[in-house]
Amino acid sequence: MRASSTGNEENKWRRMREITNMTQKEFAEFIYTSKRNIENWENGSRNSSDCVYNLALYKVLNEFEKNKKISKKSIDKSLNE
Repeated sequence: MRASSTGNEENKWRRMREITNMTQKEFAEFIYTSKRNIENWENGSRNSSDCVYNLALYKVLNEFEKNKKISKKSIDKSLNE
């Protein structure tokens, strides 16, 4: 049974991962979760908690901005498209 999706649950996870140019496996390792969780969140079969999403977003923003790989402004723009 497919869990109901709140808003663009799948899209927000996929967009955040694609911003990092990581595979699902790499992104899962980066945020300390399983590849299966990433798959489930991206395809909408499971929903993450807001807390998990916000912690992942915080890590992406801080790690990538700190290393100047991507700016917070460009991440915000991509996630709000």
